[in-house]
Amino acid sequence: MTFATERTSPALFGVSQTGPAHLRMRRRCEDCWRGALLPDGACIAVSDGLGSRPEAARGARNAVHSATRAFREWRRAPGVEPAWCLRLLEARWRLAIAPSRPVDCSATCLFAGWTTSTGLVVAGLGDGLVLLRERGKPVQVLLSRPPDQTLNETRSLGADHRLSDWTLFQHRPVSPWALILATDGIADDLAPDKLDAFAAWLLDDLTPLPRVERRARLRRALKSWPTPGHSDDKTIAVLHFP
Repeated sequence: MTFATERTSPALFGVSQTGPAHLRMRRRCEDCWRGALLPDGACIAVSDGLGSRPEAARGARNAVHSATRAFREWRRAPGVEPAWCLRLLEARWRLAIAPSRPVDCSATCLFAGWTTSTGLVVAGLGDGLVLLRERGKPVQVLLSRPPDQTLNETRSLGADHRLSDWTLFQHRPVSPWALILATDGIADDLAPDKLDAFAAWLLDDLTPLPRVERRARLRRALKSWPTPGHSDDKTIAVLHFP
């Protein structure tokens, strides 16, 4: 499968916005996102660097790069189970941040990839939100904050964890379908009964817009986030297959 025309190409976009707290402190955004179109699919990732870590921004930046690169390599190895993609991601991340200490670069990581051969693979370590909308179905929550995890206890790259701490999901979605990935600056403020409206705004209102206008509207929305007292960095990334 080759995405030869704009009509058949997936929409892939996202924005990371520095939160009010970091703006006041003149600190850079510690969220990051990355996406890549592939000859037979696409992949996307978001990451939130832990604010208490001195090199959180570096950790997040390398997390999304490592995630998309690991998926691209894994998809070329038929029959290798997805858990090896997670191992490759973690190894790539550790090599990319060297010589920094992993604990100083701790960051969450959510990613998703789809190809004609692998179907949809979604994985996550730590906070955040992954939503899936398929034709004829309500929005599904594939990943959210684990119920046994408090706001002050986040699993992440760079912190002690096991492979089993990753959430892993495989599926063959019904077209048209779309994935929405968000860091906790977004996820923690979304009430469950607002998820359908949130997805509709992103996919039905923003996705059809020209790229520059779409990005500008999304950034304005994150800057003027309606939750009182919000202070965290915020990232939204979207992958939409028409």
